[in-house]
Amino acid sequence: MDPQEAYANPSKYAYSSKKLTKELESVCINKEILYTKGTTWTIDAPYRETIRKFDKYKKEGVLTVEMEASALFTLCKVRQVECAGVFWVSDQLKRKGWAPSFYTPAYYDGAKKAFRILKGFLEKENKA
Repeated sequence: MDPQEAYANPSKYAYSSKKLTKELESVCINKEILYTKGTTWTIDAPYRETIRKFDKYKKEGVLTVEMEASALFTLCKVRQVECAGVFWVSDQLKRKGWAPSFYTPAYYDGAKKAFRILKGFLEKENKA
């Protein structure tokens, strides 16, 4: 591989595979799992989650903050591999602070839904 092809051009957004995203949505619909589709803010330095950035991204419609998706989506694009994401809420970032939610019933419910989605996706893939 040409070294220039090993890197993606700089971009504000990194995208999941449209095909895989549609397949995950199909599983949610078939299993009657409520979901929300939207933009995530990837940042690996929580101390850089400033109020100003929080307000800016919230205004842009960003729904979640996480630490890996953009790197995975970009790497998969460069390597020409399909990639999509399923997220569930673990903590809540609010304008007046951070509300940890690990080990709460809502967190466990989200995890169960995410695993049901992934299981449904894998079952669908095995039938194909």
